[in-house]
Amino acid sequence: MNRLTIILLLVLGMSLTLGCAEQGRIERIVIPADVPEDHPHRYAYTRSVGDNHIHLGIDHPKGKMSVFVEDMSEDLIRLPLKKIDAKITTPDGTVRTLELYATGATRMDSKRLRRRAPYRAYYSKQADWLENIHEFVVEVKIPIEDKIYVVSFDYKISPEEDVHHRHR
Repeated sequence: MNRLTIILLLVLGMSLTLGCAEQGRIERIVIPADVPEDHPHRYAYTRSVGDNHIHLGIDHPKGKMSVFVEDMSEDLIRLPLKKIDAKITTPDGTVRTLELYATGATRMDSKRLRRRAPYRAYYSKQADWLENIHEFVVEVKIPIEDKIYVVSFDYKISPEEDVHHRHR
């Protein structure tokens, strides 16, 4: 083979490789905290992502953060993830990462009955430092089907309100 043939084969091979890599790329969709929702939700701190909802819950007395994913009818979905990372940024610029782990959880369903649901769309983690911060931005990355959603929540609540929003 001469040099021209080798060069052409290399260029063709690289083009084919790059073309295949482009097709396999997962779409990344960023949903900032300041984008308003177009419909009301059952829970505060809820964001619409495609055909799903992502909810953020903070239980200050327990120092616990939870994120769960539901479809548009607000029924739980299953995700094959063992954990998701939450990046928390406080107003002073401090950044912390919290790994939220999948868990089965007891929740109230739409008929207000308690049930045990072993699903993987509910992620939570306890961290003592969450008890004392009441204003921050949370960013989570959640892959759903062929997209990765990067969703931000602008969390702000006064310490006085926490007493009235305890989850028991």
